[in-house]
Amino acid sequence: MTLARYLIPLLAAAMALPVSAQEAGPDFAEFDGSGGLVFEADERLILGPLGAIEFWVAPEWNADPGYEPVVVSNIGPDGPVYLVSVLATRDGIALFSGSNEAVVAVDFTDDVAHHVAINSYEDGIAVHVDGELKGVFDFSFADLPSYGFFVGTSDGENGNFVGAIGQLRIWGLPLDEEEIRAFATRNLLSRESGDHPAAPSLRAVSDFSASDLLMVDAVAVLPGE
Repeated sequence: MTLARYLIPLLAAAMALPVSAQEAGPDFAEFDGSGGLVFEADERLILGPLGAIEFWVAPEWNADPGYEPVVVSNIGPDGPVYLVSVLATRDGIALFSGSNEAVVAVDFTDDVAHHVAINSYEDGIAVHVDGELKGVFDFSFADLPSYGFFVGTSDGENGNFVGAIGQLRIWGLPLDEEEIRAFATRNLLSRESGDHPAAPSLRAVSDFSASDLLMVDAVAVLPGE
């Protein structure tokens, strides 16, 4: 796997305009800044250099909170395996992994949900927002120990998020750009979502209606199968 094919050209066309959290699908959780969802550490969520993180996010604060609210965090004693936050000024996202850090410019002041997909390759990371390649960086996801997986907070106590987070998916391999665009609005827990071609590499998918994160051992199985 390599991200060289993403360098030239960038995506020829962006996906359709972002939609509100309600329109994007039912699997959304609202966070009021008082805390987030806390899950036990799981080795399936430590992706190493190959993997992907995918989610929708709609920050909803107006005044600068004085910190960068966290969307998703997998962190341990040696630092973040990966951590994604929204800048306090709502004009970008920050990605942390090990000792590495990157920032991607995104306008979150438009009060709609935006789709974010972060692909990690052996030679770097590519960040897509609403189907458009927004940044390429020369580090991969870190292979570090974890003491927990968190949504809407960095560690259960800090970096608390305000707004909506939806359709979180963790993959064991990077996603093709066509897969990102075709399945961004589809809830993988619904049979109407269709068969995702990357299903065998799915590690986890959110079920925010139950405040849960569903771990997948091998192949994604939809209800009724």
